[in-house]
Amino acid sequence: QFGTGGTAWAFHYANGRFEVQFRGDGFNHFTCHEYPAHSHWTLANDELTISWGQFGTYVLRVDGGDPAKWVGGLKENPAEWRKMTYLRDLAANEAEQACGHDHNH
Repeated sequence: QFGTGGTAWAFHYANGRFEVQFRGDGFNHFTCHEYPAHSHWTLANDELTISWGQFGTYVLRVDGGDPAKWVGGLKENPAEWRKMTYLRDLAANEAEQACGHDHNH
């Protein structure tokens, strides 16, 4: 249903929104130009976890059964809510951008 190379989402918080990307690159990179960090995502059952470097760990779940909408927050402080809505599949050139980190460790 979503692109295998990756997807772009609107990440909402109390002060607005910005775009984030989930890469299907074999390393599960999570990217955000506004808040850059070497980050990864995991999906287990209906729980999405984003390990966002210095910005913390976020946990989200599907909102009301709609896979294009997610809700959750900062794992360490759930009151710091976040919502995500699907924007688009990533173009091949976006999905293949290297992160610049060595993953052979």
